[in-house]
Amino acid sequence: MKTLILGVSCADEFCDDHPQTCIARLDEDAIARIRKLANAARELDVYSLSEFHYLPTWHDGLLDLEPQTSPDEPQTKTIIAEMAPSETAVEIPMICVTKDGFRFEAVPKHGSARLAISTSTVPLQELARTEVYISEQGADL
Repeated sequence: MKTLILGVSCADEFCDDHPQTCIARLDEDAIARIRKLANAARELDVYSLSEFHYLPTWHDGLLDLEPQTSPDEPQTKTIIAEMAPSETAVEIPMICVTKDGFRFEAVPKHGSARLAISTSTVPLQELARTEVYISEQGADL
């Protein structure tokens, strides 16, 4: 199980009332699917492939974290438990996979495309590294 704790950015730079954190727990099937989509993007020579993806949870809270190496470390478990009450609803949850990375995208519930949110891109090689990947930086939209 791979745990991703990612910062979130909003397409509307003046909006500060959007989810700030995305937490995704990827099992082996999800990781295999991401790799398959990355290979398809390479084979088809396209910039990215997107599909609906319901695994991540989106949260209102901000993070101030040090990178962790295991999802079983007390700090990681505490962070995830503390974020649970701040979970917020989103619509159109997608994963966008490129040849060498992926990111999660969504629209806050009852929002418009103007309020689209996105995580930063997670490099594919991180899927084979540590069990926890933390990026406080959201995407540059």
